[in-house]
Amino acid sequence: MQGAKKEMKKIGIKIRNIFPPRAFIIEIGRSSLEQIRKLDFVKDVFTSRIENKEKDLGDVFLFWNNKFPNTERDEKEVKKTEQPFRDDLIIPEMPSEEERKKMEEKYLQRWQKKKKELREEELKKLSPDRKRSLNVKREDIEIYELESFSQAYKAHGADYYDTSLYMAGEIAVGFFFSPGDRGDWKAEDIDTVFAELTNKLNEFIDEEPNANISFVFHKEVDAEGNPFLLPEERSNEFDCSHISSHSNYRTQVCDRNYINDLRNKYNTHWAYMVQVINGDGRANAYLGGPSMRIYRDDLRNGLVIRHETMHIFGAKDQYCPDACESPTDIHGYLKVVNANSRGNNGKGFFNGSGEGLRDIMNGRSNKIGTYSRGQIGWRDSD
Repeated sequence: MQGAKKEMKKIGIKIRNIFPPRAFIIEIGRSSLEQIRKLDFVKDVFTSRIENKEKDLGDVFLFWNNKFPNTERDEKEVKKTEQPFRDDLIIPEMPSEEERKKMEEKYLQRWQKKKKELREEELKKLSPDRKRSLNVKREDIEIYELESFSQAYKAHGADYYDTSLYMAGEIAVGFFFSPGDRGDWKAEDIDTVFAELTNKLNEFIDEEPNANISFVFHKEVDAEGNPFLLPEERSNEFDCSHISSHSNYRTQVCDRNYINDLRNKYNTHWAYMVQVINGDGRANAYLGGPSMRIYRDDLRNGLVIRHETMHIFGAKDQYCPDACESPTDIHGYLKVVNANSRGNNGKGFFNGSGEGLRDIMNGRSNKIGTYSRGQIGWRDSD
């Protein structure tokens, strides 16, 4: 898959989305269709609504068909959108500088072992013809398709803790589906919700073309569509079993190891994790990552996952009461003032509070306002 990605980028194709193991959503002109079809790794090209023909491509077909609007909406969903949106923002626990270096070293050791396993897995997937064309030998698996596994972090200067500094470039998103007050998930419901959420995240691509965003969407289910357990519930696998199970810090470490594996596996700049709970509840996210929790009965036509993603990339809330953030505080990678916040500390522009315009961060709109854009890095800082 990495080889196909490189070939397409080489000839100037813009990749919007990747659905592992073998599907891409791309932007091209109609005049380029034949050029795409002639690539040796391309099996089919679709430009209109399609029927699901192959089980392992069900997600990408649902995602694609979701682009053709369906006006029917769940009655419960409609009622939710009529109510003010509120969530919880969690500030991650950050270790001392010494402990941070230890965590970094420990993860790099983990990755050295993990990438060898991934290479072996990918090698097994190569067809005999592909192996012959690449002149692959088993003892030498540093080959074209696998070369992305040779580094730990793609974003320049980023380390283990820097998993979502600003919203630009290639972003991997891992989706987990957990039981809630509706009980366990059905595979078909997971597919439907996954298609809806990924389409809503895709709106970020067009809202700031200069950010060159592309998403890799990874759904954590088995071959039958049954959801995998969370990283915290597989603590031995994600090297976090040594931390008390009653500690919020354990969740952070488990999730952070998971998303670092994810971004390194798919060779992206950033990564974060989405837990979708089958029921109702109040969404939350860690400021700056690594993860969020959202609820099936309160998705609000995509507003919730987009709002929490803004938190993942450094934006703060603007509504009041509940959050009441100061309109003069600065946040995000570019240190941008939160001047649209309705919090009133006597220092804001309007009788002590902020501007209060419609914005995704005050729950009144899907629009990303000027200050919110700046906090996620969408501003020319020169």
